[in-house]
Amino acid sequence: MSVSAELLTSQIPPFRANTQDGLAALVYHVSTLAHSDVPVNELVERTASLVLYSLHADSIRLVLQDAQGASPATFSDRRTQPPAASESFLFSRPITIRRKLYGHLELSVSDARWSATALLLASETIANLLGRRAEREELRAELSDLREHVEDLRNRRHLDVLLTRAGGILAKERNWQSSKAQDWIRQEALRQTYPLARFAERLILAQTVTRRMSPLRPGLPVRRSA
Repeated sequence: MSVSAELLTSQIPPFRANTQDGLAALVYHVSTLAHSDVPVNELVERTASLVLYSLHADSIRLVLQDAQGASPATFSDRRTQPPAASESFLFSRPITIRRKLYGHLELSVSDARWSATALLLASETIANLLGRRAEREELRAELSDLREHVEDLRNRRHLDVLLTRAGGILAKERNWQSSKAQDWIRQEALRQTYPLARFAERLILAQTVTRRMSPLRPGLPVRRSA
């Protein structure tokens, strides 16, 4: 081997597997899942399985709120009989974001390769990632409900305008009160099983066409086109 090669190889430290790399990879994969669009049930199952097998955990129980479901998503599994509490890392924390409860994470690990400090940091990071995903799902659901409410208000406003205009036309033609004309429009649309807004639009259109096609009143000058 040349002198330059010997100097180069002497500066490279031997590779040693670092258990912290495994925790970093675990947190990375959980973060990827939490920021994806997978359903909450699948997120909980895949995350719990990753934690269980990556850490050689004795047991895990994960509960996370599902904004789209009637009940929270839950995953629970136990691989071995838990050792004495003094020999095992125990993590049991509620998953909270901005003081709001979104679930719970319980974890037991007795593998000596993981330090308690590293496991605590990884567990808290995973719980935080899951909590923020649940919060985002809740905000999305609230935003969807708000948009539906706004659309409903817009449709009601449009219907009120149509009904007022059609009622005014009918009241003028039949010498009715505006309220009576609007009641008649509602009843007639119901009798004909026709959408109320469409029925009111038909009345307005019919009045517009009739006005345009009506003959000119006597005495009005007739314009001649060039």
